[in-house]
Amino acid sequence: MNWNWNDLKYFLAVRRHGTLSAAAHILAVNQTTVSRRLQRLEQQTHQKLLHRSGTSFSLTPDGIRFANYAEKVEDAVQHLENSLGPTLSVQGPLKITAVESLINQIFLPALPAFQEEHPHIELNLFGSSSNLEIGRLEADIGVRLARPTSGPMITVKLGTLGFAVYGTDTMSGKVKEKGPQNVPWALMDSAFESLPEMLWIRTSYPDISVLFRSHSATTLAQFIGYGQAIAVLPCFLGDQQKNLCRITGITPVLYREAWLVCHQDLFETPRVKAGISWLKAVFNEQREQLNGN
Repeated sequence: MNWNWNDLKYFLAVRRHGTLSAAAHILAVNQTTVSRRLQRLEQQTHQKLLHRSGTSFSLTPDGIRFANYAEKVEDAVQHLENSLGPTLSVQGPLKITAVESLINQIFLPALPAFQEEHPHIELNLFGSSSNLEIGRLEADIGVRLARPTSGPMITVKLGTLGFAVYGTDTMSGKVKEKGPQNVPWALMDSAFESLPEMLWIRTSYPDISVLFRSHSATTLAQFIGYGQAIAVLPCFLGDQQKNLCRITGITPVLYREAWLVCHQDLFETPRVKAGISWLKAVFNEQREQLNGN
């Protein structure tokens, strides 16, 4: 088979950025060139690699398998280039997904050190309460607050997160006067009722009045800062809000484990290894803040 390995760049660009226009922009070519390269690649492989929905593309099952090999080829080429030319830093795109509060409060302050060490890595921090599918290569690394039990994953425990009940000083006084069950609460969206912090609330105070809901802990922290309700927050988030205090005292009311998740086929790639090393260091350096002790 007469392969043109440059076509892999176009395939991986569409996989990572989702559309022909975005891939064309990254590669500094027109959309027609990207489309033609993809068609040639599918003809060469005799496989349907991408599924199109409107202007967006997603990987087919064959595309997922092919992407695993394409990533390895890309990394091998980068290693070869580095060995033949001047020493370069690890390079390439790296997408890490985690809950928004971890992204904003923990990862972003540590980002300058990572970028100084790896200036050629294009880092994408995707903050979301829903997990991107690591198995389908929608993200390179996931940081999740529960350990996955299935799929071709490698998991690494990063640390433990403490949670406590927070509110303003005014709400703290109302809690002391009336009790936690007799003041308004702000909760995560009802889609997250199975979260440990939600179960703790329902078990401890089953008949509370709910004033506000959000899918984001960061939004909950901002809302209760107006002094209208109390909420359970991760301590690394609640402790950094100057207008909030821990209503439940210095000891967290519950703990959750943070797990790093990576597809087994990507675990040894240089840019992913760099991201994993950085995340481990961040969690180690911020251990006390994350634990809430």
